[in-house]
Amino acid sequence: MEKIIKGIVIGMAIGSIMVPYHDMSCTVIPIQLQILKPETITAQNLRKLGAPEKHINDISNAIVMASKQTGVSPNLIIALMYTESTFDHKAVSSLNYRGLMQIPYDIRYIDANVLIGARIFKDKLEIANGDVRKAICYYKGWQYSDAKGRKQADKVIKIYNRLV
Repeated sequence: MEKIIKGIVIGMAIGSIMVPYHDMSCTVIPIQLQILKPETITAQNLRKLGAPEKHINDISNAIVMASKQTGVSPNLIIALMYTESTFDHKAVSSLNYRGLMQIPYDIRYIDANVLIGARIFKDKLEIANGDVRKAICYYKGWQYSDAKGRKQADKVIKIYNRLV
């Protein structure tokens, strides 16, 4: 039986599955598996929200890298990014925050901007004791007691929930 289980695991990795017959011999049945890389799923979600096609690969790769380094969900990064810059990597706010994640530094590299934004969010999440809604308020420069901040946080969460 152990050989059958190993065969199933190995077979799934190569796109086939071993099925035992009643006499415990096995046969290989090819199956179609669609194993999506995190970059592919992230790219699909970026497209869903209207990110510019010419930057999707760069943004997607940056999100996946930032997520791996910070532990922040790729979809939460996408939702934050959408509400911060609508995927305009050249965006500058009236307070001089810049880029996709609207960070307080003039960093023009997509991957660096996303990583710094994700790290800032992670810091806000720690300050908020893991409360995502509070952390979003803090990331966006609001106190949690401010109704406008909570409304912004709810918008991010609503977008995030559409992606999950």
